Amino acid sequence: MLPFVSTAAQSKFADTKSDAFYYSAVEWAVNEKITNGVSATRFAPGDQCTRGQVVTFLWRAAGSPKVSGKNPFRDVSSKGFYYKAMLWAVTGTTTVGDREKKSTTQVTLNPESHTKVRDVTDVTQQTYRKNKQTHLGRPK
Repeated sequence: MLPFVSTAAQSKFADTKSDAFYYSAVEWAVNEKITNGVSATRFAPGDQCTRGQVVTFLWRAAGSPKVSGKNPFRDVSSKGFYYKAMLWAVTGTTTVGDREKKSTTQVTLNPESHTKVRDVTDVTQQTYRKNKQTHLGRPK
């Protein structure tokens, strides 16, 4: 179980009310520096996430561990904000790229594409199973 904060305080985000079902998750993610919203006053909880954002959230939740290895994705630049997160995910078998692109000769991540709920839950489950003895890789 994730250590979500439970507080009656009002969020710093105008679009994240304290009675929203995701309120404690947003506050936890911001407090843990996993994400910070789209501006100082807006979180945009209804917006879609890109695959690059999702893998970055997971990497940060794991404590932003150091990574090394070869980039297997032809569509991922070392200059992308998600580069280290992607290397962490692929070396730890959290992701294998875009499984729906069966016709490509090299694996793609499609980091700027919007992800589907099934992809987020699949990656989250893989990450949890891999790190179940700790909180996403962080010491308990």
